[in-house]
Amino acid sequence: MVAIVSDNAANIKAAIELLKIPHMPCAAHTLNLTVMDSMNKIKEVEVLLNKCRNIVARFKRSTVAMDILKAEQINRQQPVLKILQDVSTRWNSQYYMLQRILEIKDSLLIAITKLDDPPEFLTQDENKLIQDLCNCLEPFENATQQLSGELYVTSSLIIPLITGNF
Repeated sequence: MVAIVSDNAANIKAAIELLKIPHMPCAAHTLNLTVMDSMNKIKEVEVLLNKCRNIVARFKRSTVAMDILKAEQINRQQPVLKILQDVSTRWNSQYYMLQRILEIKDSLLIAITKLDDPPEFLTQDENKLIQDLCNCLEPFENATQQLSGELYVTSSLIIPLITGNF
């Protein structure tokens, strides 16, 4: 069977329909939309993400802040890791942002205390929520990575990934 795989945009689906070729929605794109929609419906997650974005934005805008963060990581003999900004169209960028904040939270906290006009830092409960979110989102990230392969047919992975038999 021959089919065209694409995202779920109406204009793309209409163009494929004109070709009279079966359309198969991209599983990775559908997964992305599903996870984003789910995360957007939870008020606590939305508030947490905005707070994280404010922290990230403060460091992204200021080389002084980034230098302080880097110095703290070196002082703690930790790998020097940059803070990551999420992208509104990709849920996994939110996952990467949260994961990185967890990785560097101690250095980040100290760096924030050294800033003039610092952003509000995360509470212990918010750090726990980040950890819980990362644990919850990890299987979706793994599935997204598997479904985004370029060197193998990914459609055969859909059912095993959904059923957890991969």
